[in-house]
Amino acid sequence: MKRAKMGKVGLLMGVFFLVCVIAMFIHDANYIFTGKTVDLNEIIRNNEDLPRDKYVTYTCEVPLDAYGYSQDRYGGIIPAGRKSYNYAVIDDSGAIISVKMNNKKLMEEFEAAAANDGTVDVKGCFVINSAEMDRYLEDYCGDMADGEDIFLTSYVIDTTKTRLSLIVLYTGGLLIGIACIVMYVKGRTRR
Repeated sequence: MKRAKMGKVGLLMGVFFLVCVIAMFIHDANYIFTGKTVDLNEIIRNNEDLPRDKYVTYTCEVPLDAYGYSQDRYGGIIPAGRKSYNYAVIDDSGAIISVKMNNKKLMEEFEAAAANDGTVDVKGCFVINSAEMDRYLEDYCGDMADGEDIFLTSYVIDTTKTRLSLIVLYTGGLLIGIACIVMYVKGRTRR
């Protein structure tokens, strides 16, 4: 009896993993297969609605320094053993947004651009910042933000979500889901 319940739990977990992976994959499929992004600079210039949860390209014209870091996690759950750093950027409208990165080369480009009044092009998923990073941003840029010309936002361009990392994440989730279902089927055939 106990074994039957465990088998059903495994089946439910497998189905759950498959449904979640397929739903997330559908959301990101256009970016994974084509690399298609939205130009965030153009959206801000045209005063359009911001493309939350979409993949964007953005030219950082006024990059600032790093204001905080966080532990990277695979799928938001499993610790990856590396850190991501959040950098502040002031856009054309005066909004201070963040760019999350863990690529050393991109961080060096960003820091050089901040020191030399240069620009940096980034690509990533445009999402809401974590509450912890918002507090760090407030501490770092709160004095700059006057509420009228320059203001803080909770948006971050997450450059850590690359096409390859998404493929690996979804493949791993798919394999876990399939393994749970196969174990259930094998358990049923042994009886």
